[in-house]
Amino acid sequence: HSGFKRHSMREEDFQRPGSREEAQELLWQERRRLEAALERQQKEMLEDQRWLHQEVQSLDPKIFLNSAVPPLLPEKETDYTQFTGPPRKPPRFGAQPLQAAPTARLDRTD
Repeated sequence: HSGFKRHSMREEDFQRPGSREEAQELLWQERRRLEAALERQQKEMLEDQRWLHQEVQSLDPKIFLNSAVPPLLPEKETDYTQFTGPPRKPPRFGAQPLQAAPTARLDRTD
């Protein structure tokens, strides 16, 4: 979700405290940074849960009531007859459809 980029830490990347007070300050800053990251992750998790709950609520209960067994739909039911397969994936931006390369004609007479 965020633009946070991980990178490996080298020994020279760590600050070395010059005094006990400086060490305590660095520990406090690190703790505050970790607490802020945890708060952000918890907020994102709650947003994700709300979104998922809305998605589940929007599902048709006749179809998703028992996901272990595929539903048997009566033939009279016309609402679902248009669905003959899985939904198509949305197009990818920047992706071009693959086209077969032309092939040479082969002489197959013997």
